[in-house]
Amino acid sequence: MTSDMRPLEYTPLVKGDIRLLYPATSDSGPEWALKSAKLMRGQDEPPLEFDALSYPWGDLDQTFPLMINGQRLEVHHNLNQLLPYIMPRLEGRPIWIDAICINQLDDNDKAQQLAVMAHIYRRAQTVWAWLGVHDDAAHRLLHKITEVAKVVRGHDDKFRGLLDLLRREGEPASQFSLPSISDPA
Repeated sequence: MTSDMRPLEYTPLVKGDIRLLYPATSDSGPEWALKSAKLMRGQDEPPLEFDALSYPWGDLDQTFPLMINGQRLEVHHNLNQLLPYIMPRLEGRPIWIDAICINQLDDNDKAQQLAVMAHIYRRAQTVWAWLGVHDDAAHRLLHKITEVAKVVRGHDDKFRGLLDLLRREGEPASQFSLPSISDPA
């Protein structure tokens, strides 16, 4: 992908539609297709099947070109790291990613899509949470999240141990693994 590729042109959405990113491959490697889809469906219509992504945007100053519909869209570092990892795991399902599926240069598009964001996450078959490529801090965070979930699930006398748990540092997280960006599908 080169900088001489045409920038991605977004097609305006009809009210109630969203854009979804579809994984695809070609002779030149992984590619993506951005297509609109009807989010709100009638009782006679099959539900829209898609995943959604929740992630920190990260450094917005560093961008990388991404090929979508044969055009170029600049994405930030965290998304650039995620896309090669998630593409094979989607198994052909489309995914909703705010930085891509919302035209970030169009205030009207942003307002319309932000208004339905809660519906998007509720209707997604899977909501992927991406914290980035793993490091020791990510392992510790994942361990803490798991421990907090156990405490909350057991109600532990109205969360008695929750603050103590959150204050502990440096516990091993060896039973958990976060994916490495080089982790094959």
